[in-house]
Amino acid sequence: MNMISNQKRNGVLVKWFFLFLFCFFVTKNAPAQTFDGEQVEQLIAYAQKEGLINMNHQRALEILDQIIQQGVDDVIQRADAYYIRSAIRATIGRLQGALEDITRSMALFPNHASSYETLGFIHIEMGRYTDALKATNRAIELDNSQLIFFANRAVVHMRLREFDKAKDDLNYVLSIDPQFPQALAHRASLHLDTGDFKIAFSYIDQAIKLYPTGRGFFRIRGMANYNLENYNDALSDYNMAIELDRFSTAAYIRRGLLLNRMGKNLEALNDFNTALTLAPSNYAIYLHRASVHLDMGNLAAAFNDIVEHARQSGDEKFFIEQYKLMRKQYDLRFP
Repeated sequence: MNMISNQKRNGVLVKWFFLFLFCFFVTKNAPAQTFDGEQVEQLIAYAQKEGLINMNHQRALEILDQIIQQGVDDVIQRADAYYIRSAIRATIGRLQGALEDITRSMALFPNHASSYETLGFIHIEMGRYTDALKATNRAIELDNSQLIFFANRAVVHMRLREFDKAKDDLNYVLSIDPQFPQALAHRASLHLDTGDFKIAFSYIDQAIKLYPTGRGFFRIRGMANYNLENYNDALSDYNMAIELDRFSTAAYIRRGLLLNRMGKNLEALNDFNTALTLAPSNYAIYLHRASVHLDMGNLAAAFNDIVEHARQSGDEKFFIEQYKLMRKQYDLRFP
């Protein structure tokens, strides 16, 4: 991820030990602190490293919040602060805030290719795949040298069920760099979607060997193992996925589904509860949790989850079908 300031200037050499002490002082004494231009640039770089590499999201957000609240005269630095905060918020599932930040950043600096990449990621996470495709296309128009843009566009094509286009993008990336980890991981996802589970495992296993901390890589391998019925290996993969990214809603959902399959219903319920805490608007989780409640005999709780799914999705037909199915299967009357 390239900061906007990198397009305009090389910036200053960040002395990380000094910055650690400085930023500790900043977060502990926020009301009294104001920063000059050089300090702002160093702090933004530090926040980027803390939030997107070291995964210390809270510290990074505190620093960026204070910079933005203080006000920054330099337009590029102000755009940078919004851009990095957007990326961090998107990573931890705060999607509306991330969208607002990237919109502010792009208003200040409208032709930053990586901002369009981030916008595309936010739209993917929000389920707005047509908007995501527009954003990733624009990123490539602005800078077609970034292989990650083509790899990420493949993800959008997969969500749109445009598998041939996804394959074309991934083949292009891998023709230039056969060991590009993200392209290998997305190729694994493509084979998962088309039911080629052994091939999917081969691709994602290779990606993990190249880049063991890749975002979502262990989750993808867990899905491959799950579909190959290697449940213990899948559980190990999902555990590692959550250890690397405790804000990964998808990892909690996948592990919850696996635990439910393995008969570990209390643990599955905990994972779905966590997933709903992270993504309360993801109404599909209510159906997963309803299934666990049914297995545990908690029929009223299952019914309530189906009602909530219907309320959020607006799918009355689906609700009626589920209602009739539950009454028939359990021979019970519900409210």
